[in-house]
Amino acid sequence: MIRRRAYLCNPVDKDDKRRKHPDSHLVCYRIEGEKTPPQVRVANQLHPNQLLWLRRSILFCVPTGKEELIEGKTPSPTPPRIPADLDHFKCYPQRYDEIRPPSLRREHNFTDQFSNYILVRFEARFLCNPAAKYKFGKIDTDMLHGFAHLVCYGTYPRTPKTRKVRIANQLEPDATLSVFQLEMACFPSTKSVRR
Repeated sequence: MIRRRAYLCNPVDKDDKRRKHPDSHLVCYRIEGEKTPPQVRVANQLHPNQLLWLRRSILFCVPTGKEELIEGKTPSPTPPRIPADLDHFKCYPQRYDEIRPPSLRREHNFTDQFSNYILVRFEARFLCNPAAKYKFGKIDTDMLHGFAHLVCYGTYPRTPKTRKVRIANQLEPDATLSVFQLEMACFPSTKSVRR
């Protein structure tokens, strides 16, 4: 069951490498958790071999169209287009009561549609698996890229700034929300289940 909106995820340019899908956003919603998955090993640009201990899923992320609302600028007459080339994701938080993963000290430059950020510390927060979406017990949206996971890291420093955006997705066809600060950076990752 979906409860409430939690995060807006923007695609980014990383270290001056252009984003491939600049209009492919995600909005993540809090959900009632399901069973705890096993331990997993992940690999990505930050860490070639990282072990994660996970809790029950608490987020469901859906492909979302987004338009920033700028004072003095007339918004589009129609809601933003929902991206068709992006999976849904179910996200599992890292367990901090077991073994806390190391904070990775790296320096990366990120640019999204809001600003430019230089981030220097990353701490694993979520593993997000691509997921099919069901409606009334039947598949409503199938998985597109079953191999393409995300690992989301809490980032530092954080730069608070409130912005208003208009979003459109399968759960909210036309909604306005305020976003406050950058909290995480998510990296494309591979995953293997640890038996």
